[in-house]
This record gives sequence, C-alpha cells and structure tokens, in this order.
Amino acid sequence: MARVNFAPKLAVNPAVTEEGIAVSHAQWRRIMTRLEECESETRTSENIAWTSLGVAGSALISAIVYPTSVQFSTPTPAGTEANVWAIVIQIALVALATTGFIVAWSCRSHVQRERQHRATLRRWMREDMESHAEKYPAIAPATLLDAQDA
Repeated sequence: MARVNFAPKLAVNPAVTEEGIAVSHAQWRRIMTRLEECESETRTSENIAWTSLGVAGSALISAIVYPTSVQFSTPTPAGTEANVWAIVIQIALVALATTGFIVAWSCRSHVQRERQHRATLRRWMREDMESHAEKYPAIAPATLLDAQDA
C-alpha cells in the first residue's frame, strides 16, 4: 500500500499488517482460564509458615528455660502445694511450640503443592501454544518457545 499525501506537509502512512494465528473460541477460553489461574503467587502461606516457625521456636526455648526460673511445687507443713499457674504456663508453652511446628509444616506443604500446580499450568500453556505453532508453521516459527523457558 502506498503512502497517501494530502498536502505538502501532511501524509498518512499505510497501516502495518500483522500476521496472526487462528484460535478457536473454546481454545481461547481455555487459554484465558489457565492464564487467570497462573496469576502472581501470593506469599501468604510461606509467611505464615515462617511466622509459625518463629513462634514455635520461641515457645520451645521458653518451655525449656521456664522450669529453671519457677518452682512447680512448694513444700508446706501439710505436704506439698502445687504451683498451678506454673504448670499451666509450662503446658501452654509446650502446646504452643507443638502447634506452631505443625502449622509451619502444613503451610510449607501447601506452598510446595501450589508451586507444583503453577508449574503444571505453565506446562499446559506451553503445550497449547506449541500446538498452535505447529498448526501454522508458516506463520509462527518464531513463536515456538525454547526449552529453557519451561
């Protein structure tokens, strides 16, 4: 297409044509759904895991050190009297440490499953795009993805 001149200083360049690959509506919806599922990774579970690990570690250290600073029982003329608050606090520290480690482990497991899921979605997207590139080799040879992009 030729350049169109309207005046000595006014000209309109022809529109640039772009080659494309035909995609069915069903294929387009599937690709768009997969793209939406591949949205940026949230770090919430990982942050909860590290926070829980920190709380659990602190509670464990406190549970180990706490008995050295308190008496769990006191001798009295009538026998021994238990320091109920000290026992309750010790049990709470052990429970907090145990719960923190369990939460941290489950959050880390969730993060690993989520990363595997995202890797699967990326692999599916790659397969879809390569299948289209194979259907239209004259148009799309430069769009084939390299193996290093996986």
